[in-house]
Amino acid sequence: KFGAVFASIPFPIFAALYCVLFGLL
Repeated sequence: KFGAVFASIPFPIFAALYCVLFGLL
């Protein structure tokens, strides 16, 4: 389930969200 969701998201967008998430922590 989650694998399909991640696969449908372009990597640059996923990487940006990843950086924002850890920037807030």
